[in-house]
Amino acid sequence: MKPAGKKMHLLQRGSALALVLSVITILLAVGTGLLSLGLHSQLFSIRTGDEIAARSAADAGLAKALNLLNQKYQGGSLNDVYEVLSSEGDIVWQGSSETLPNCNGSFSYTVSLGTDWSFPVTVVGEYGQAQKTIGCTLKLKGPFEYSILTRGDIVLKSGTTVSGYNSSDLTDPDTSTQIATMSTDSDSIILNSGVIVNGAVYVGVDGRPDVVIKDLGATTGPKFLMPEEPPLPQVVVPALTDYSVDISAKGTTITITPAKSGIYDSIQLKNSSNPTILEISGGDVVLVITEDIQLGQDCEIVINEGSSLTLYLDGDLSADNNSGFNNRTKIPGNLKLFGTSTGSQQMDIKAKSDVFGAVYAPNADIIVYASGDIYGSFVASDFELKTGGNFYYDRALKEYTDKTELLRFVLDRWGED
Repeated sequence: MKPAGKKMHLLQRGSALALVLSVITILLAVGTGLLSLGLHSQLFSIRTGDEIAARSAADAGLAKALNLLNQKYQGGSLNDVYEVLSSEGDIVWQGSSETLPNCNGSFSYTVSLGTDWSFPVTVVGEYGQAQKTIGCTLKLKGPFEYSILTRGDIVLKSGTTVSGYNSSDLTDPDTSTQIATMSTDSDSIILNSGVIVNGAVYVGVDGRPDVVIKDLGATTGPKFLMPEEPPLPQVVVPALTDYSVDISAKGTTITITPAKSGIYDSIQLKNSSNPTILEISGGDVVLVITEDIQLGQDCEIVINEGSSLTLYLDGDLSADNNSGFNNRTKIPGNLKLFGTSTGSQQMDIKAKSDVFGAVYAPNADIIVYASGDIYGSFVASDFELKTGGNFYYDRALKEYTDKTELLRFVLDRWGED
């Protein structure tokens, strides 16, 4: 019996040893697998981090190319740039292997000449072994891309139709347009009953259209979030002769021609038994007003045929009954009003009949009164329409020349490899 017991004991010891060896083998396999997984995860994390850093470097290169192009434009003119280029596809600027501050990432970029004042850009960002390539097109845009654009509120009177047309091509059949607020606050856009917006309505980034838009019975196109906030650059006042006097009249007509373009303290047109008129004649007139514009009852600023008025205003604009602007050219681009104040402004835009004009005043509360329709575009802090007519956005305001105000380069098309 003892030998049998001893044999059994040896068998048990052998089984235990085999079990231990099996466990050790399994643990080694698991440990090796975990070590390999950890190594692969670490390598993946490093590679992912390098790719993110390379993408950030490419973004930095794109930002520099965009900033460089805008600086080049502001410093001279696009015509100057184009004169040194012989044909499409010529390289305008290049930057190679520029290192990011406090980072091992680098970027290179190439800006080429496209068509219609567009510039294709290719940017390569590098970090470690990772590389990211971004391709995009930079195009010029002006301040009047929307029919109405505000930082805050838009209020449209009952029965108002917002549509589009093209003053440079009255046969253009496209009547679509868009209104937008950069706000995400509730009821920032109030569309009263019977309002028709022949196009899209946009609300601020991260806003909710059903919260921001108070629809009281309107008909509109789609309602969207802005993909990004449009830039609202500060207006740069042109260098002109500083007369340091008021432009004033009472019961008479005074005329300003291009030779009298300049900087003035205020415009004061006072009520009298005879109409008080400020006429703009003889061509393109530019006025910089450092204080207020006050238009008394029956007083008008008239833009005659063959002329235009570009008005820079740092103060407020007030207009009494039956007063306002009379743009006889019926071209909105011939009456442009730019608000230059960095603080708040108040503007009452009035006309005895139709209003033809474009207003860029992102810090101003604007109220429009007219006996007729409104043609043009408005950029404001808050905007309210109090008129019996309709609003027609002029797409010709998107057209630009080398000297169009507040032009800037923006991203138009974008992709990455």
